[in-house]
Amino acid sequence: MVTSIGDGNAESFVSDFEDNKVKALIFEERPTMRLRYLITAFHYRDRVAFGFVDMTSPLAHNVTSHYKVQRHTDTMVLLKEDSAEPAATVSTAEIPTQTLHQLIEPNQLLILPRLSSQTLD
Repeated sequence: MVTSIGDGNAESFVSDFEDNKVKALIFEERPTMRLRYLITAFHYRDRVAFGFVDMTSPLAHNVTSHYKVQRHTDTMVLLKEDSAEPAATVSTAEIPTQTLHQLIEPNQLLILPRLSSQTLD
């Protein structure tokens, strides 16, 4: 449900829109994702593909610097078709569940219309 992201697979993850899903990257300075982020990923699994970046890993330096993520804060970056610029970003010590929902709700659909339904894979 959540893809582990590093320098080697970040570009392919954020640029693959064949699944008709918005991409969300969660950045944390820990090897496993917090439960509140996992629950949010499960809640939006039909519309948003989540990736987790462990900022303590030396294999995540490039992706962390590319999105200008600060150390010692949790960050979520939402990406639509234009993966160079995030559609939305939030960064705090611990992102509250309500804030996650407020950020994802208006950004859970891609910009360009698709020939297939976004609820179908």
